[in-house]
Amino acid sequence: MRNTSKPSFVIGNYNVIMIVADSCRYDSAKKAKTPFLSSFSELRCAEAPATYTFPSHMSFFLGILPVLIDGNSEYLSGISQIWRSVNARENKKTVAIIYRERNIIDHYCQNDYEVVGAGGVSFFGSAWGNVLPQLFPRFIHFEESLLIAREENIPRQTMHFPLANIEKIVSEIDKSRPFFLFINCPETHIPYDSPFVKVGVDYKKAARKLYGIDSIKHRPVVGQKRLTEKEREILMNAQSKSMEWIDFKTEELYRKILNGKPTLIIVMGDHGDEFGEGGRYGHAHYHPNVMYVPFWCGIL
Repeated sequence: MRNTSKPSFVIGNYNVIMIVADSCRYDSAKKAKTPFLSSFSELRCAEAPATYTFPSHMSFFLGILPVLIDGNSEYLSGISQIWRSVNARENKKTVAIIYRERNIIDHYCQNDYEVVGAGGVSFFGSAWGNVLPQLFPRFIHFEESLLIAREENIPRQTMHFPLANIEKIVSEIDKSRPFFLFINCPETHIPYDSPFVKVGVDYKKAARKLYGIDSIKHRPVVGQKRLTEKEREILMNAQSKSMEWIDFKTEELYRKILNGKPTLIIVMGDHGDEFGEGGRYGHAHYHPNVMYVPFWCGIL
């Protein structure tokens, strides 16, 4: 049963698990069966802070989460903002956690939390100049995306998915301490495959066609280059199935990482992908299907 009372956050007395389903559209998540996430939160429709991975995640790490747009503005009972910097301008929102550090990662580091990040898309790789993983004292990157040709990367292997390597992630955490764990999940990112997706001939054809379109995603695509309705359905269904995989593996992660403290769990998209609805494909441009993402939030 969900706890509907207003939660209290005392530093050191709770954990945080923040999971991002990269590129997952709200309507893809709505079609997915997510029994674990639904056990502690209803699926909410939210507006992402940006149209692509880097700025959205920088916002998340400042505590700026996707804005709930389905009528109820509270992330948790009685709480309209989970994190807020002490330097932010005053407002009337009910804030759960005020932090004084540069971002919420530093906040938990400075308060003796185990802080670990994991991810799979290229923004989290070890390439020189990649800012996001450098924000963490420990970060595990699972996908060698710069070394794998796109056409040869279908289907991806489980070594590319953080949630397929839960034991490795959990081994990085001292469960005698409270923890802040962040995971970026590439399963819902192009090509949308995961162990739950059947990768057949039609799927490979649709994915490879989308990769060709992806290189011109910032302007409308016309003619035979566009995805057919069948190809669009195949890929969107794959994204929904990959969201189901994330739900399944998040429960396994939670069971293996229990340390006796209540855990704030947030699962959300950072942006969606357009599949030609407005004439364009992919993301990094404005369209409702790029901006509207799934959001789950609860305490277990």
